[in-house]
Amino acid sequence: MKYCNNTTCRACNPDEARYCKRCGEEFKISQRNNNLVWAVVAAIVIVLTVIIVINISDDDSDYLHSDTIIEPAKTEKTEKKIVVTNAMVDDLLKKPLSQISKGRELKKKKIVIGDLNGDNLDDAIVQINLEPTFEDTGGGNVLLWDISYYVVFINTGNDLKIEAILDNYYIGEDGFGNILNISNGLVQTENHEYTEEDSRCCPTLKCTKLYKYRNDKLVFLSKDCVIDNDY
Repeated sequence: MKYCNNTTCRACNPDEARYCKRCGEEFKISQRNNNLVWAVVAAIVIVLTVIIVINISDDDSDYLHSDTIIEPAKTEKTEKKIVVTNAMVDDLLKKPLSQISKGRELKKKKIVIGDLNGDNLDDAIVQINLEPTFEDTGGGNVLLWDISYYVVFINTGNDLKIEAILDNYYIGEDGFGNILNISNGLVQTENHEYTEEDSRCCPTLKCTKLYKYRNDKLVFLSKDCVIDNDY
């Protein structure tokens, strides 16, 4: 057995450790200790790497499967919807009224506002009653109380437009009558009709009718009539 020249094993040359019994043993122990330390360090690094990868994967998964979708802020353009008023309808009616009347005297004008087509926007119907001329009555041979027209205004959201001008004679069911209200897309009217016993001057049958605005027409739906002895 060859011994080191130095008095301590720490001075032994590793190449000579195999010739030094004492140094050889301590060198082997030192190597084992160093290998153990590096093994522990490597294990710690691996564990930390796995933890980091798992955390990153979880974050990505949460982002991809999150119920909350983050979108860029949008600038919403809010359109200002018009408010339909009697004054607005009256102003829009001036031009068509002159064309409708054709010189006849205006007896009555009634504006009724409500939703006609179910879009939750206020529309309007204007009832126009004109004084018949001598020619309208055939020289006095025809009993004609008045000549009636109904102007339909539809609200587009930012404008109010005339959609139809309806003649009372073409609405059906013995005339349209006086408009009472517009509710839930239905137009309610009231007029007087004749029974078989009534004279020409005095119809006694008071009828309430329902119409639906459809395809630029007021379509008759139903009516309910009672005798009105006070008429």
